[in-house]
Amino acid sequence: TPVPDEMVEIPAGPFIRGTTKGGFDERPERTITLDTFSIDRYEVTNHYYHQFVLATGHRKAGPPSRYAKNIARMRGSNQPVVYVSWDDAVEYCRWKGKRLPTEAEWEKAMRGSDGKLWPWGNLEKPGGANWARVQDGFEVTAPVGTFQDDRSPYGVMDGAGNVMEWVGDWYSERYYRDSPDTNPPSPEFGTFRVLRGGTYTTTGGDVRITSRSKMVPDFRDETIGFRCAISG
Repeated sequence: TPVPDEMVEIPAGPFIRGTTKGGFDERPERTITLDTFSIDRYEVTNHYYHQFVLATGHRKAGPPSRYAKNIARMRGSNQPVVYVSWDDAVEYCRWKGKRLPTEAEWEKAMRGSDGKLWPWGNLEKPGGANWARVQDGFEVTAPVGTFQDDRSPYGVMDGAGNVMEWVGDWYSERYYRDSPDTNPPSPEFGTFRVLRGGTYTTTGGDVRITSRSKMVPDFRDETIGFRCAISG
């Protein structure tokens, strides 16, 4: 049975973005104010992405064959779709009448308003999400929503683990310092798009919700998926 294709409304107001406990690009810790928006409760799954491919003729999610080591174990209907580029994600969201979340929206939706470092709080929990740090029964991606601890204060699932997620923004190392305080948009240009969240391959301690990753927008990988948002 496919998981519901449902969204969670994130109320307007301030939240704490960034942290002094992370890398240079996660600083400074600042209060940012966002308008109301809604975000998918779950990462987009293979089931829903397949509907998009059938309806539009868009290319399937998949790697060159030489990279397909794990893909046979990642095709479950409720597993997150992977091997999608930033443009693939944008086109899917557009087809659904949605868009990619901004980086600020993603961070607020996953950590809440009070600056938690993980969806569940400020203390690390090695088995709290689908990471490679403990034997949790999943060698690759888990069906979305499996890890109940990986639930944000708003009820958004899998922000800390499972797959990294494309967001709408260009990456700027200094953007947390330079951005406006209200509804920060993407930087105007860049080389890399931002990826947020941990993945089932994450082993180190650098798995905070504030952690920022980057990649060229046409890159596709078995650790990268996405979810959609809408304004208002």
